[in-house]
Amino acid sequence: MAMRRKSITSRWMVNGVGVIILVLVFLVVAGTLMLRYLYYESVSDALYEYADATSGTFSVYLSDSSHDWATASREFLANFQDKSQVEVQVLDAAGDVQMTSTGFMPDANLKADWQTASQSSDGYGLWTGRYSSGERVMSLVTLVQQNDTVSGGLRVVVSLRLVDRQLFLFSGLLVLLALLVVFFVMLSSSYFVSSIINPVKEIGRGAQTIAAGNYGHRIPKRDNDEIGDLCDTINYMAGEIANSEQLKNDFISSISHELRTPLTAIKGWSETLSQVGDSNAELTERGLRIISDETSRLSALVEELLDFSRLQDGRLAIRTESFNVINELEETVLLYRPRAERENIRLYYAETTDIPPIEGDKDRIRQVLINVMDNAVKYTKSGGVIRAEAARVGDTVQIVISDTGIGIPPEDLVHVKEKFFRVNKNGSIPGSGIGLALADEVTRLHGGRLDIDSVVGKGTTVTVTLPIKKGA
Repeated sequence: MAMRRKSITSRWMVNGVGVIILVLVFLVVAGTLMLRYLYYESVSDALYEYADATSGTFSVYLSDSSHDWATASREFLANFQDKSQVEVQVLDAAGDVQMTSTGFMPDANLKADWQTASQSSDGYGLWTGRYSSGERVMSLVTLVQQNDTVSGGLRVVVSLRLVDRQLFLFSGLLVLLALLVVFFVMLSSSYFVSSIINPVKEIGRGAQTIAAGNYGHRIPKRDNDEIGDLCDTINYMAGEIANSEQLKNDFISSISHELRTPLTAIKGWSETLSQVGDSNAELTERGLRIISDETSRLSALVEELLDFSRLQDGRLAIRTESFNVINELEETVLLYRPRAERENIRLYYAETTDIPPIEGDKDRIRQVLINVMDNAVKYTKSGGVIRAEAARVGDTVQIVISDTGIGIPPEDLVHVKEKFFRVNKNGSIPGSGIGLALADEVTRLHGGRLDIDSVVGKGTTVTVTLPIKKGA
């Protein structure tokens, strides 16, 4: 079952805006509760002050010896001035309501505040709740004592309707502010996400176009930011793919030519020998020699391709042993001296005997030296000079093969060690374009490096640097 696709916009809204909404909800709820606490605390403080003043006034009426409890209560309530704002109830010793400033007895006999006052050390009892009518009120009971005995109490009751209305307005204002914040966050988020989504979609379409083989397509860079950098990277990648594709095509064309030449020679001489038979021994010998040479050429080319395949897959094996690299250089010189003489090229070798052994794969190192020497012979004209020498430089051995050949242009010099690259693109000089890439990789696997210096028309110098065996 395929996974359901989630867009960046939906993820942003859930992960980004959703978190902001949750935070705002928390802030609104916390703010409302904080305001409610502050408002109710303010009302309760005012009630305590008012209750103290009221109980003091009531005590004055009780202090009159001509007044009993009922008389003092009636006169106190008759002269009470704040009936429109506060309700005062006179309670008996059991906490039951005897009289009220409104003249109406409450529809329910509330005793929570009375019980709190009776159990407290200061004689106060606060209660917040609803009447049966649904009105929210706050009441405060103050115990009244005569001769150190609780004779009753006074209950001051105030409605919380205006307070709750104010709280509702403030809560609504907080909610409205939160909605405005959410609106602007979603608006800015939508713009921000669009500024990312649209370029990403454009990049996706461009990448699909490039993937379809249109390597000349370029994605326009809108902004100088991370997305702009991504556009530059993809455009650079497309250019590199186009170059690699061109190099690959040139390589296929070159390798096809390299294979066709020996195959044509082998086929032609095979047909010739089959027709001549044993009648011409000299021609037969010549033909067999050419077939053998071309077969060796094919074998070397196939081996080079196999090594390149191993290089691409990371399977190029290096067998480590201690050997004298000078011996490999001397054998390479001996191998190419006859060819150099045939092509009227002077090949000089400066013999060296004080070079310590190195550790590595001598067959691979010989392959590197043969590749470098082969290029020197191929690109040096008749009458030219090739020089091979070696020297110890610190903890390394430097093998230098220089020639007076045609040289390499500066624009090609930086690419000569890349796979498939050929300086001679017209195919007049044979080559696969992978020899130097293999040589450079083999040298690197031995912990060394391969450096190439060249001047057009004057020649090329290749320096192979390899580390000396430790302790040597």
